[in-house]
Amino acid sequence: MDLFLREATDRIGAEDALAKIDALMDWRSFSPILKRGLGRSGFGPRGYDALVLFKCLLIGQWHGLSDPKLERALKVRLDFMIFCGPDL
Repeated sequence: MDLFLREATDRIGAEDALAKIDALMDWRSFSPILKRGLGRSGFGPRGYDALVLFKCLLIGQWHGLSDPKLERALKVRLDFMIFCGPDL
């Protein structure tokens, strides 16, 4: 874990709702389902990981954010960044 991510995690704390959800879920069990659902051809740019996109979708739904608002929130909210993962 890099220094920024460690510092951000310390600042947010373990009592954050997204941190609790992230700790409780086995996210890797969703990966096969998400990859099947995306149906990527393999051509063109690789794009974001399916699990990262799924977590972004969840945050958008839970917080009632449109796509542009979600994109802005992911740039400034540490809890969103950590929940979605460092690949974001």
